[in-house]
Amino acid sequence: MRWGDFAVTGSYDADAGQFTPVEIVPAAEIPERPDFPSDEPIETPCAEPDGGWRVVDESRVSLDDFHAATAHASTVEGYAATWVDMSRNPAAGGDPLDPAVEAQLSDPRYTILNVAVAGDPAAAEASIRALWGGMLCVTRAERTEAELVALLQEIIDGPGVLGGGVDGIAGTVGITVVHDDGSLQEELDDRHGEGLVIVSSALVPA
Repeated sequence: MRWGDFAVTGSYDADAGQFTPVEIVPAAEIPERPDFPSDEPIETPCAEPDGGWRVVDESRVSLDDFHAATAHASTVEGYAATWVDMSRNPAAGGDPLDPAVEAQLSDPRYTILNVAVAGDPAAAEASIRALWGGMLCVTRAERTEAELVALLQEIIDGPGVLGGGVDGIAGTVGITVVHDDGSLQEELDDRHGEGLVIVSSALVPA
């Protein structure tokens, strides 16, 4: 058995659901590769507080406090997403295999906890602050995570859908289909609003 990355060119019969390859070459031989999602970290959208980003309560900034706060955040009204910003960590960009760097990278005191909610950000922040004394940014989202998951479940069983997921930070639902010539994307835009459902086609024109 041979494993690797290959570029496969062929013809696809949508009615039969059958792909017939006519050429298979190593992917490295193809000068133009598909775009992949960026690995760039997601930044903190809140403006820097007066006095800068800092710990506000040293008694509630342990790793256990951080885990408790993130778990609680997912239960607040209108919860949409949680992510972390480690750009303020002095060890950011260092060698993660270095034990000293690894220890500092995992220190929650240097982590900004980001939470997005479709409800009241101020109420959510107050609730999370009861558990977390570290850096915190709470912003407003258009849709809750539950709403996005419900929409994904509504469309995931459609013909030709290979899989999908939700992005609570962007507020979108993404699905991958065998092939879309643009008509499915247009249909979903008309049904749910442009930009809410993002369709990715596994097969693209050669």
